[in-house]
Amino acid sequence: MTTRAWILGLAGLLVVAVGTRAGEPFGPAAITPAPRKVALFISNHAGAAYQDKVVVLEAALSSRLGAGDFQVISRNDTVQTPTDQAGALRLGQQLGADFVLVATINSLAANESQFKDDQMAFTTVDYVLQTTYKVLDSGTGGAVAGDDVETIKKLKFGPSLKRSDGNVVNDLLRTAAGRIAQGCVEKTRDLKVVASTEKVDVAISCALRDLTGAEISLTDIRLGEDNKVLKGSQELPVLASASIDVDGIVIGTTPARVKLAPGLHKMRLTREGCEDYVATIDAKAGLQLAPTLQLTDAGYARWKDLRTTLCNLDNGRKLTDAEVKVLEGKAQELRQSGMMVKKDIQVDTKEGLKIYKSLY
Repeated sequence: MTTRAWILGLAGLLVVAVGTRAGEPFGPAAITPAPRKVALFISNHAGAAYQDKVVVLEAALSSRLGAGDFQVISRNDTVQTPTDQAGALRLGQQLGADFVLVATINSLAANESQFKDDQMAFTTVDYVLQTTYKVLDSGTGGAVAGDDVETIKKLKFGPSLKRSDGNVVNDLLRTAAGRIAQGCVEKTRDLKVVASTEKVDVAISCALRDLTGAEISLTDIRLGEDNKVLKGSQELPVLASASIDVDGIVIGTTPARVKLAPGLHKMRLTREGCEDYVATIDAKAGLQLAPTLQLTDAGYARWKDLRTTLCNLDNGRKLTDAEVKVLEGKAQELRQSGMMVKKDIQVDTKEGLKIYKSLY
């Protein structure tokens, strides 16, 4: 089966900022247009044997696009690669690209023919590389350019010349990259870039739920004077830090306020010890999201042990300094795990209004 693997290049997704044409005249009052950006994606349909060649094509395309008035900017913070053209387009839009360039290695053939007579013998090999590319307008999603690119190289090998296919393939990929880059530049040069839609603020936070589906919480525990345990009557909800991935890009950690282009997006929240949360969201100004992540069996076991230690404290008990250190260690473990509860609150006593230190 043909291996289909999308990559974002050796360093990740490439965002290419396009400047003006070399040698283009400017008058005294000329205004330099804002750079245009192209998101570059490489895919391999030629089989697993050529998977290592995608980085060759990526590097060659980057070099040739950067040889003109282009600025190449690397992206390294994606957590997953697009599996199709639509995914590449969404990812390019999320990055603010004006165009999306998808290049594909389709096939490589090596056709041999033999020659032999009384005086000489040699093998002729015709190397044929088939690639395709397509340029998409990020604003409309429509294709603005695309073509099949065939590159051919013929070599002769005799008894004294060792055959090396790897170097030949690299040369073919570099030749193809030059033609693809030229096509991209020529087809997008005079296209008017539609102004991108202003992004909206979206607030994202998340809680946790146990194996029964109930949201987890902790008893309000504080340390009063002389290390005395003060337990409140209310249960405090526990918020959790989770990685936020929107359209394949990690954009922050909950709780967070992020900026997204209006419209539909695929959001994924991930956290160790929890099942991934995946949803399609409709980004609008002021949208507030507060999903609940489901703990896994292992995650719940760790949580149950921690909760038991913290909550099985007798109210009013005076702790030793050693016991306080143990509890503070457990609270630190809770914070380092990315769980958050309320901090200090005011407690009314006979001596007046005081603020006691929260254990959390």
